[in-house]
Amino acid sequence: MLPCSFALSNPCIHLRRLSSTVPKAIYRIDTRKIGEREQYGDVHVLRDGRTIRYEIADEKDVDLITEQFVDGFVKHTNIVHAMNATHDDLREHTYELTRGILPSRGTLLGFYENKLACFRLVRYVQHDDIVKMYGPLSKPGDPTPVPSFPDDYGTLIDAVPLNNFPARVVTVLLTVMEQQLGKFLPLDVKNLAFGEAVNVHAAFQKQDLGTHISALSEKLAVENGCNYIANITVATASSRIAAKKGFRVLYSMPYNKFYVHGKLIFQNLNDGATAANLNLGKLA
Repeated sequence: MLPCSFALSNPCIHLRRLSSTVPKAIYRIDTRKIGEREQYGDVHVLRDGRTIRYEIADEKDVDLITEQFVDGFVKHTNIVHAMNATHDDLREHTYELTRGILPSRGTLLGFYENKLACFRLVRYVQHDDIVKMYGPLSKPGDPTPVPSFPDDYGTLIDAVPLNNFPARVVTVLLTVMEQQLGKFLPLDVKNLAFGEAVNVHAAFQKQDLGTHISALSEKLAVENGCNYIANITVATASSRIAAKKGFRVLYSMPYNKFYVHGKLIFQNLNDGATAANLNLGKLA
């Protein structure tokens, strides 16, 4: 399964009791000892005084990440809402996606004490693997590339080896976008980082954690030889964030042309989004 990308937030209910009226809720608890993972960056002091430490995720973290990832995915992603998808619909897809990304060591976890406060899921693609993942690269003198999308996605969706229709739809939507990225990449691309997801726990909203962990993960990507970072944004808010960061939209997939056996799947999305965008940013 090829990777995909989402900008997520508010994955869980608030656990930390900020007032007597705020109920308890759920954190994902890290059971590993400090020092088992490589720590990265300085301790981050939030405006309210809480401190966040950052660590580089590895293959042992797939379960820790998956539950928070799928929770945010289901609660806050427009295309998921449009299909009335449940946690069970998307858990297998999200688990396999996470499991495939962690070996590249581009994912950062942010912890408050032993609680998962945030993460940014990033895949590194070495230059020699770009063609395998994203199709042929352009050459000097090639014409301006044009994206190509099927008139109907039904046959592709039927062929995905997952049990749940929403998971198959998400897989196809994002794979069709990613598999033609290569020809849109700049000629000077070295290694490519692909930002798969940003997730901030509800208890840490409005603390600029998403901005901070994104910047930190991009610094880590540069240290690992990446000079560009790509992502797919499916929602209005995530596309706005990408634009604010200076990312360029390489191409878009319009939702009003996403037919599955003649039926439009995404109509009047709850955030007003009209297309999914493939974005690219230059890393300093």
